Amino acid sequence: MTFRCEPREWRYSWVPTPDDEAAHASLLAWLRTICAAFLPAPVALSTWLKGNIGEAMAHCVGDRVKETGCHVFCANALDPLSGISKTEIDIVWMQIAETPAADIAVLQEVKTTTDPKLSVVGGLVEDYAKLFGTNVARTLLSRLHAIANEIEFTGGDTPTAARVRDLAASRSPSLASRMRLRPTVVHEASLNPDARLSAVREDLINLGWNGAAIEGWSIALGNLDDRIVRLAQGL
Repeated sequence: MTFRCEPREWRYSWVPTPDDEAAHASLLAWLRTICAAFLPAPVALSTWLKGNIGEAMAHCVGDRVKETGCHVFCANALDPLSGISKTEIDIVWMQIAETPAADIAVLQEVKTTTDPKLSVVGGLVEDYAKLFGTNVARTLLSRLHAIANEIEFTGGDTPTAARVRDLAASRSPSLASRMRLRPTVVHEASLNPDARLSAVREDLINLGWNGAAIEGWSIALGNLDDRIVRLAQGL
């Protein structure tokens, strides 16, 4: 593991250790396990590529700390070079416990930025707001049911699928007691996203989410734009 965690109350800051190059090498090794091929040069740094590689970075870090019994479902993180960016919940970490009452789902939305103003981080609020919005295709209910269908009809695990559908029954943020939010920003190492993430947390609380269920993540990496292009090329 070449990122170390620096916990700060409700927020977790992940920083390279011992340095950026070691973290880059670790991320590249992980991408080589999931990508059949890389993009040929020249590679343009597009919005979709930046977002997808950022989600892959978040998954790579999260995968190393996931608990036993955790299942992960990704919009783009496991196919980051596909050329599109799906609008589903970026990463869902499904924790199936010993008893159904203890099951939880960690909903991770990710923003990737090198903008000194970190403006894109505010979009995390909109990402979570859609979970109980009017667009049925983007709601928490729809996403968890799709995950349950995958578990049952692809994986053949009907009991676990039923438990996931039970998790999807909440009708508002205030009633979603078994949901955990993990708003995440992958950012240039020279930037400090603390204030932006704190504002996101306050806005989510105002939407009805329990503050104790919000766990902010930041993942820092120097020369981020350049590294994204290199990683996309397998370099």
